[in-house]
Amino acid sequence: AHARMASAGGDPWATAGPMSPHGRKMHQQTVMNLPPEQWATDVTNTNAVLVECLEELSRREDEVKALEAQLRDYHAKVAGMAAQQTMMYRSYVQDRAKWTETVSKLKRRADDAAADTEALTAKARRLDELTEA
Repeated sequence: AHARMASAGGDPWATAGPMSPHGRKMHQQTVMNLPPEQWATDVTNTNAVLVECLEELSRREDEVKALEAQLRDYHAKVAGMAAQQTMMYRSYVQDRAKWTETVSKLKRRADDAAADTEALTAKARRLDELTEA
């Protein structure tokens, strides 16, 4: 409203008029159907503002539709990433279970090998003692 007042010498209803061809045609038809009286000018100006508002509403609705489409795309991408993350985590859990089992087996083998080494070392000492005696 402030921009309208400044551009029209203080008249709050003065406007540049509708921007779209359809809006200009609609506004022109309204102007042509009114008598040349003061109230007709007010109606014409009000009509121009209304048409401008409708054009702006249409532009914003188009923006909303575009943003809704983008939002749907983003939701789909996020859902895809969540599914991938779930699959990766399941794979990790399965692999971790395998690794844990492998580590346990290797530790048992290492413990068994250490016990065998101690037993063989003790046996070798006894044999050395018997052969020296």
